[in-house]
Amino acid sequence: MKELLLKDKIFVTGIFGSGKTYFCKNFIAKNPKYNYIDFDSNYNYQTENLDKVYRLMESYEYFSIDALPLNSTIESFKYFQNCCLNNDCKIILIKCDIDVWLDRLKSKEWYDKKSINEYKNNYDDFYGEWVDKTLLATPLRDKVIKYNSN
Repeated sequence: MKELLLKDKIFVTGIFGSGKTYFCKNFIAKNPKYNYIDFDSNYNYQTENLDKVYRLMESYEYFSIDALPLNSTIESFKYFQNCCLNNDCKIILIKCDIDVWLDRLKSKEWYDKKSINEYKNNYDDFYGEWVDKTLLATPLRDKVIKYNSN
């Protein structure tokens, strides 16, 4: 974690339930100069509007956010990539073993045992498709630190 202290902006990513928010809150508790940005509370999922998230990011010199500020558009990815490449940023990739992750999901109020195969597919899609074939296939790969949250 010492390397993180040298970075101004910390973006935390991982599949839902992997420990992103937990990581951010613990990091903030140990590094009080950082501000925590709760992505879910500031992102409009209906309109996919990132303006509020971007304003918060611009207002803090030091922050940790529990998601990558992206929506379904390529423009948001380009904006994020430029932000990271032109600033002192790190991307923390939170990952745990699939069995640990599936066990964590059981504590969520929305958990549905009947959806276990869908959850497994989500895990494979996120870490296989999104992480390996998108995130790590861009210049952002040099900004990524992998963190096992088992």
